[in-house]
Amino acid sequence: MKNKNNDSLKIAMLGHKTVPAMDSSRVGIEAAVEELALRLVEMGCEVTCCNRTGCDNGCLKEYKGVKLKPVPTFKRKGLAAMTSSFFATVMAAFGGYDIIHFHAEGLCFWIWIGLLFL
Repeated sequence: MKNKNNDSLKIAMLGHKTVPAMDSSRVGIEAAVEELALRLVEMGCEVTCCNRTGCDNGCLKEYKGVKLKPVPTFKRKGLAAMTSSFFATVMAAFGGYDIIHFHAEGLCFWIWIGLLFL
């Protein structure tokens, strides 16, 4: 898949906890994000998954062609998803991505930030 400059599409994915999905989270959003990211890489896209800090193992920079980017997360009940999505959106807005893919509707509150820079 190519963008208008005939380069590979750059896609940022956010709203999940971690890719690769841990064994306990092999169902639901994490499994869906992982599967989608891997398939997009197979199609020639450049995919970056914004993982919450503290949820991933922190060592991996790439997983099967998917770039892994840790984003700051406030580890307080009710704040983890919102803060990680805010920081991921800001990172994606300035990262030159063609697509910012949100994976949870509640976190789309931050979508306006990404729209300003796409």
